[in-house]
Amino acid sequence: MWDSHADWLSDTWDQVRDTTAGISGRTNEHAPAIGAALPHTEVEDKVVGDAAERVKESVSEKADELLENGKEVATDAYDQAIGVADAVYDVASERLNIDKD
Repeated sequence: MWDSHADWLSDTWDQVRDTTAGISGRTNEHAPAIGAALPHTEVEDKVVGDAAERVKESVSEKADELLENGKEVATDAYDQAIGVADAVYDVASERLNIDKD
């Protein structure tokens, strides 16, 4: 008799576990949509607001850094282009002056 009750209990437990796992899986799939539909709490707004501010600051700092790097690269390229143009002008002027002589 004990064995049959233990078997029944084991089978029932397996069914309950399988059923809750199935429900849990389906619930987890829809949890973001359900959560998004619920009203925000003050704590959520504070946490998300603080996190959003930190992300904005981080992105802004990175953008400023990239802009400064871009300015430096552009300045270097401009200076090099001016140097090359001056060198080409000097060589061309020398050749023209040699041809005149």
